[in-house]
Amino acid sequence: MEEKIFVMNPIEKKPFQMASVEIIIPFYDEHAKVLNLVNDIFSSVTSNKYLITLVDDGSKNQNFVQQLKSKKIPGLRFLSHAKNKGFGAAVNTALKTPFNAKIPFVAIMHSDVRVQDLNWLFNLGLTLTEMKTKGIKMISPMTDNPLVAEQFLKGKHGERNEDKVLTEGFLPMYCSLAHRQLFAKVGLFLECPYAGTEAEEFAWRMKKNGFFQGVCGKSWVQHEGRGTLAKLDKIKKAQDLMNKIHDDFLLSIQKPLTK
Repeated sequence: MEEKIFVMNPIEKKPFQMASVEIIIPFYDEHAKVLNLVNDIFSSVTSNKYLITLVDDGSKNQNFVQQLKSKKIPGLRFLSHAKNKGFGAAVNTALKTPFNAKIPFVAIMHSDVRVQDLNWLFNLGLTLTEMKTKGIKMISPMTDNPLVAEQFLKGKHGERNEDKVLTEGFLPMYCSLAHRQLFAKVGLFLECPYAGTEAEEFAWRMKKNGFFQGVCGKSWVQHEGRGTLAKLDKIKKAQDLMNKIHDDFLLSIQKPLTK
């Protein structure tokens, strides 16, 4: 008698699985941290096709990029600024010159992030896809060091938390995933010296356009934080400029007083 084989659960491709992602990493010096993050990505991401775009924001040591270029590493491309323009400008350079505009997803990462979980990117994309009906257009993982007062991003490695829709606060962009079309609808990042206001201003513009940000409770990355900005702590001119840009932004979004 011929044995019959029954397939009870058909194999289905999960949303976001094998979707293409461009991972943008701006950096200014801190080359060892850049290499650590690139190696982390190469060793952890297996669920998706991806390209890493490194944007050198006017680093003092130009040999670093030249040495990496000479190795001709597949999946790694390079853009650069002749002088330091800031985090927002570096991300914009990559967005304005995509390797392939048909790559649907964009991940933006700080160079001082470390990745330990194999499914950090896949879980981010899966949650982004699942939460799109709630208006979520950008999402970040949990981290040990979010560098913002809000606690919705803070978590421990190995924890599994509920996904969250941000009604207040903003994603500080240490690691964020969005669909490329978001930037066509909302615009690019505010370009200001150094960093500090562009993430908050972008979140405000998203809300103004009816889009929201979210947090994936099943994804986690380690974040050192202030790896580049710490060098500016004792430079009063730089601190005054960053504070002024932030104050000007806050003033610009205040509603006029009613008479």
